[in-house]
Parts: sequence; C-alpha cells; structure tokens
Amino acid sequence: MITIRSNLCGSDMHPGTHLRVIAYLLFLVSIPLGEVSFFAEYAWLTVTKSTFLVLLGVLAFSLLRGWRPVFPPLGVVLAAGACTLCAILAAFFSSAPAASVVVAGRIVSVVLLLWITVALSDEPDFILKSLMALLFAGVLCALLGIYQTATGETLAGLGQYGYFGRMIELCQETEYGAATVVRAGATFDHPNVFGTFLIGLLPTALYFAFSHRSRLWRYVYSGVLVLLLVALVYTFSRSAWLGGGMGILVVIALNRSIGFRTAGLLIAIALIVGVVMLPRDAKCVLLNRSGSTQSYDVGRLYSWHTAAKMIASHPVLGVGLGRFHASYSDYAGEGEVYRQNPLHHMDAHNTFLDVGAEGGLLSLAAFTTFLFLVLRLLLRLLSSDRGSVALPLFAGCLAILVQSMLQSLQYEEIWWVLMGLGLCSVHGVPKTKWQT
Repeated sequence: MITIRSNLCGSDMHPGTHLRVIAYLLFLVSIPLGEVSFFAEYAWLTVTKSTFLVLLGVLAFSLLRGWRPVFPPLGVVLAAGACTLCAILAAFFSSAPAASVVVAGRIVSVVLLLWITVALSDEPDFILKSLMALLFAGVLCALLGIYQTATGETLAGLGQYGYFGRMIELCQETEYGAATVVRAGATFDHPNVFGTFLIGLLPTALYFAFSHRSRLWRYVYSGVLVLLLVALVYTFSRSAWLGGGMGILVVIALNRSIGFRTAGLLIAIALIVGVVMLPRDAKCVLLNRSGSTQSYDVGRLYSWHTAAKMIASHPVLGVGLGRFHASYSDYAGEGEVYRQNPLHHMDAHNTFLDVGAEGGLLSLAAFTTFLFLVLRLLLRLLSSDRGSVALPLFAGCLAILVQSMLQSLQYEEIWWVLMGLGLCSVHGVPKTKWQT
C-alpha cells in the first residue's frame, strides 16, 4: 500500500494566470473538437488546430520576452526525440511519402504538446488548472454523449466526423429480437476514442471526489464522476470499460483516504443510473455486448495477425505511417472475411502492433522506451511528498495503456497531455541542475 502524504486538492489556485497558461487551457478544452472545423470549405482548419497554433504563437512571444521554459528529464527528451526521428524516417521511406508525412506531423505535434506541457510546469498550480480544464471538457462531452444515446440524435451535427461520416450505430440480434443503438461519441470521431478521453479523466474525478478539502466540491466531483461513468457505459466500448476499471482500481488501491466500500457504492450508483436511463432496446444490447462474444470480435485477431506479417516483412521502418489500411489487403490471408470490408481494418487495433507495422521496430522501440520512462518516473513519485499529484495522472495513463492493447491510440492528445502533466509533477519544482 502506498501512502499519499500530500493533497493535490489542498492548494488554492493563484490569481493572475499568465497568458501562455490561458492559451494552453483553451487548447485543452478544445481537444474534443478535434474534427470540428470553423468553415465547411476549409475542413482542415479545425478548432483544435487553431487553438494549438494560437498556443504556439503565445509561447513564441513569451520566449522573445525572456520566458525560460522547463525541460523534461534527459532520458525522456532522448526517447521523445527518437520517436520523432523514427516517424520522419518512416514517412520518408514510405511507399506514399506525401500521405505518410501528414501522419508523421501528428507524431511531431503530440511530442511537441508533451514538451509544451512540461515547459509550463513552474506556473502557479498549473497541474490543477489543467485538470480542471480537462474535467470541464469531459463534463460537456459526457452530457452530449448521454443525450446522443438516450435520444438517437445529436446537437449541431456534433459526433458525425471521422471515416463513418455519421454517429456510430450498434446493430445486434439479441434474444429479444433485433436492436439498433446509437453509441455515445460526443464530439469525437468514434465512441472508442471518446472512451479514451473519459477513462483518462475518471481517476482524477474519483480522486477529487474523496480528497478535496471542501465537502461541497467533493459533492461536485462526485457528480462529475457519475456523469463520466454513465457516458462511458453509453460508448459501448469494451476496451474503454476495461481501461476505466483499471484506472479506478489503481486510485482506490493506492490512496487510503478513499474507502473501498464508499467508492464502490458511488460507482455502483453511477452504473445503475446509466443502465436505468438506457432505452429498452439498448438495455438488451448492453447485456448482450457485455456478456457474450460478438461475431465481429475475430476482426481484431485478423488485424493483429496481419500487423505481425507487416512487421516481419518491413522490420526496420514498417510499411509507412498511416499505411496500415492501404497495405492490409497485401498481407491479409486469402480466406479472411474482413479483407473485403474496409471499415474493420483501419488500424491494427493495438497501439504497439500499429506502431510496429507502420513505423517498424525502430519506432516501436522508441515509443515503448518513452512510455516506460514516463510510467517509471510516475511510479517512483507515488511514495514521495508529491505523490498525490502523480496518482490520478499515473492511473489515467495506465487506464489508456490498458485500452491501447485493444485500440490504436498513439495519436490521442489526452494520453500525451496526461503524460506531460505527470512529468510536470516530477520535474516542475524545483528545476533540476540539467534544466537550469
């Protein structure tokens, strides 16, 4: 058992938040709007890209005015740099370099996002403010997701992005007959990705619900936890359910201030509320989906096997970033039923196999080393005086890591933000000798 000796919630947020922090918080709130563009004719100009560009501009201005950013530890710098270099090499030697360069840009941007997060770590109460911004976005998305599943509709066209171009439906034959359910996707391009966002925030909501010094705020965060859990149920994402369960268990197990019975009761109430609110047909689908193997589950096995064949054929730099889908038919077995269905093998359905297939073993080694270093630093911090800062961040990262075994999540901003905030808790104050 690890005893937490300090309280993340016991700090009052300092007034006078700097403009660069405001720009960063604005970007965090916009993360769920990643596919939403300002103008239909300029689909590439999304809200999230725009806020990220604004953030870069504000940081550049701060640097010119003498701001000294904090740097990550040297090992993380080298591992993150290796991820970036391998992504560029894999794109350059890809069979379709133009398409792969765009995907490489996503890797460069999330690595840059991690660096920016760490750079701001000496700002007053930066971690707490960032978590508040993420929880605010999480609540809004949870409400939208619950509305989508409860009514079968969405608001202002939100949740109709990605390669499906619409909200995702789950159609199943149950013992009660055929049923069609709209899965909660909120503003994300797929319910599984929405689940990633939710499980990254669940540990923070749970921790605050039991650790905040104000009783009123404990009630507020308990409500936030309930909303996130209900929305998580409505995603019908079993990989997110698995990851969310892991994150919750880690927080309860490592923090003695959280009573197992009380936390379990709150979580049970949230799950019961979610099931009760479901439309009748959706209850049947939930029972069927959570209690039995689905006919299309074999698709993941096909994707994993095909990814392994891609790695064996191109072990150094892979088939090219973003080329898994385009290369699938060249490596799939002759009798594979999913070979003809373009929607069931968009990626490898496993982060590490996906990185290895598209970027080769060099990219896989760099990415795995980076994750190992970050999680090891957080794990070491849990028993220190600042362990309370690390606990919900470690649990959130671990939850997404568990889900990543069944989904390809290497490009999800929420994962990189949580890892960056974790590094802030390790190296934010004081600065190390190397950083100064």
